[in-house]
Amino acid sequence: MVVTLFGCRKEVFVPSGGLEGWTTMTHSNSASPNYGVVFDQNKVHRIDIVLTTEEYETMQADLADLIGSTGGGGGPGGGGPGGGGPPSDLDENPVYVAADFYYNGIQ
Repeated sequence: MVVTLFGCRKEVFVPSGGLEGWTTMTHSNSASPNYGVVFDQNKVHRIDIVLTTEEYETMQADLADLIGSTGGGGGPGGGGPGGGGPPSDLDENPVYVAADFYYNGIQ
């Protein structure tokens, strides 16, 4: 029973010499969420998602292959007339690329 309850739990361990600013409190599943920091009503936080030009072009080319020459569907995230988003009934998942993620300048 113990294996059933806890055998699949994944714990994130912070390696010594990890990225600057990484601590057990910021990168561990055992840390309590600090909503006061993330949803601070007195500050606008900066989030940067960084891709290389090649990664971006790979994603765009893959999307064009998936949706075909007729383009996307209607409205955000939906198929149908009107353009504006990829069709919602794709048979394949789009390609994923690694990206660097920064929160208030910390990777």
